[in-house]
Amino acid sequence: MTAINNWLRISMLLLVSITCNKYIFSQVEDTELLIKLPNYDTNYVVSFRDDLVVTLVSEYKVNELEVPTTINYPKHIVYTTNNTFVFGFGLDYKWITFEYLTQIKGIDQDPNKGKSENSSIGFGLTMRKFWFRNFYEWNKGYHVANYKDFYPELQTIPYREDITTSIYYATINYGFNHYRFSNMASMWQLERQQKSAGSFTAGVTFAYTEMNADSSLVSYDFEQFVNDTIASIKRYRTRVYGINFGYLHTFALSKNKKWFVSLALIPGFSYQNITVNGEGEGESNSHVPGFQGEARVSLGYNGDKWYYGIVYRAYNITNNIHRHYPTSQIYDYFRFYFGYRFTMPETKSKFFKKLGL
Repeated sequence: MTAINNWLRISMLLLVSITCNKYIFSQVEDTELLIKLPNYDTNYVVSFRDDLVVTLVSEYKVNELEVPTTINYPKHIVYTTNNTFVFGFGLDYKWITFEYLTQIKGIDQDPNKGKSENSSIGFGLTMRKFWFRNFYEWNKGYHVANYKDFYPELQTIPYREDITTSIYYATINYGFNHYRFSNMASMWQLERQQKSAGSFTAGVTFAYTEMNADSSLVSYDFEQFVNDTIASIKRYRTRVYGINFGYLHTFALSKNKKWFVSLALIPGFSYQNITVNGEGEGESNSHVPGFQGEARVSLGYNGDKWYYGIVYRAYNITNNIHRHYPTSQIYDYFRFYFGYRFTMPETKSKFFKKLGL
């Protein structure tokens, strides 16, 4: 009887122990499901992804087309837009960014450089490891910025109202230090870089650009400086398939770490398909290697609710428009922004929760 009683006692203790352990571990698993740890270092990054981020934007844009000259004239003919200011707004929430900018009539332009028109639209997907950005931009009206290099005595700036350009640019990059570095903190203020950090990045780029003119891109007065084939071009299209490698870094400034300076340089190599139409000639295609790249410098204040700052961004596409004649398309942006974060109620929709909204 004594042995049986001891066995019963041991059995009861084991049963109680198993039951308690199962309950404890079940509670731990449930707690782990309820408490989802962030996928970033909270000592380095502060997230505002649950807020609706509304931004007012003013941007000064400069678009340049560099037309190559012959070997006797090493400087390119540079067509550029005239004092293009655009205004608009941006909406950012969770992983979605959207922005619309357009020109407002009545903004003065230099009357000596002719009239330029511009509009653009873009959006992005701002995930932690990956960031995607694409935009479309259209320009009309260009003047020759460096005409003095060719005609020092000329007093009237050459202007071409008929020249129009457009670009679609899309890039996706992977951040190798996504645990401690936030690309969104410097671009869309969905987060704040609490401590200085940087990251190497790699990605891919696709771009489609188009230039059109009623007559040759090179005006009659400048034909003597360029190759005959280039002188006849009136339509020029480029498809860019590229890979990118670069580095980004954000410096957290001041005692409260809300001021910051951010730098980015992401150059790349590309395979480019060029389609050219000339005056009185058919269409020609060529496949050439080329370069593309993105650079960014920004200074701003990123508070708990309010934020503002200035950003310089540049995109460049370079290739050989004809044989050994390199040409570039450069897009410069000087951006001023001011915004506020609105607290959003938690969604009750299972559908939106699955989408991460």
